[in-house]
Formats: sequence, C-alpha cells, structure tokens
Amino acid sequence: MTVPPSGIGKSESYAFYSGPRAPFEAHRPALEALTGTGYRGEDPGLAALF
Repeated sequence: MTVPPSGIGKSESYAFYSGPRAPFEAHRPALEALTGTGYRGEDPGLAALF
C-alpha cells in the first residue's frame, strides 16, 4: 500500500494492489473502507510499479 498513515480515510488517497485476484475481491469492501483501491493484475510486483 502506498498510502501513508495520515492518508487513510481520505477521499483523495489511493492504494494499488496486485497478486491473486480472489483474495483482493474477497477483502475489497474492507480495503475500500480505508482508501480508494486499484487492482493492477495477477503479477505481485505490478502494484509497486505504480
């Protein structure tokens, strides 16, 4: 996650995720409660590119 603690809960904050899609989708509601989310793909390193 690229959001610093001070950005959690703010509408302008955004975090990128990558890796297996099923766990992301299973936990998406909880993740979106913290900040905006963006799934970048199955490769675990893709989120770090953004």
